[in-house]
Amino acid sequence: MAGGKSSVNEIVELMFSIVPSNPVTPFIDKNMLQIVFISLMTGAGLLVLERKTETLRKLVQEGMDLFMEVIGAVCKLLPLYIYTSLTVFMWKNGAGLFIRLWRPIVLAFLVNLVIFLLKAVIVRIRVGVPMTTVIKKVLRNMGMGFATASSSAIFSQVMDVNEKNLGIAPDFNQFASPFALLFVVSQAGLFYVVTIFYLAEVYHTPTGVSWLIIMCIMCIMCCIFSVTSPPVSGGLLVCLGMLMEQGNIPMEGMAIASILAIAIDFIVTGFKAGLTHLELVLEAASFDKLDREKLKS
Repeated sequence: MAGGKSSVNEIVELMFSIVPSNPVTPFIDKNMLQIVFISLMTGAGLLVLERKTETLRKLVQEGMDLFMEVIGAVCKLLPLYIYTSLTVFMWKNGAGLFIRLWRPIVLAFLVNLVIFLLKAVIVRIRVGVPMTTVIKKVLRNMGMGFATASSSAIFSQVMDVNEKNLGIAPDFNQFASPFALLFVVSQAGLFYVVTIFYLAEVYHTPTGVSWLIIMCIMCIMCCIFSVTSPPVSGGLLVCLGMLMEQGNIPMEGMAIASILAIAIDFIVTGFKAGLTHLELVLEAASFDKLDREKLKS
């Protein structure tokens, strides 16, 4: 009974801790939940006041543009940071730990495979096309995704297969494909969940109900933010530092996360290509933009 009360108290304290005492402290303490709360309240206020805040909104937009330029410059230095972190980490700890990374990598592959097969089953039920037929048509692009870990590298092939092999109407394909490839973010969320829990195990990070809730919220936020991450191998690392900071995981764990990100990125991109195809088939069918005979052939 005491354990139950303790869990409830942790949740209540977490809810109250999201609201900052002032708008400056969250940025000093790097409290991301409080920063997000301030951002949501500020955004809501700007929407409610509308024209009265037009000048302020322009200023915020210009600040956002400047911020994105800075982020772009920082991202160019990311490979150097990863290499340096890996070198220092291996010098201190040896290479033995990296051999044990097979567990999260295999877990990520199996979960992605289950998601992909479930989506294929949904296509079979709603569109009436055998799973093997659809999977064979998208397998080549999935292979390219597994080989390159870059959504940009496979984009033109995704467009081509949608029209020629899957029977998706050209006008619908040109409109929907960029959005589908961009917003299939469930795999990114999987990366964050697998990585953060594995790092917590490696570094023996104290966990509890409030920690789990915070990590779930942060993983969802990172999953949304990953839409803007670079479409290249390692792009998932952009949001991971924020997640590690909030989870009280040492930043030296970024070396392990870098290896996981590279390995899981290849898995994610491959399955992302397949899921994009399947999702577009379902959407095209619902809008009567699907040539079922071409799909079945």
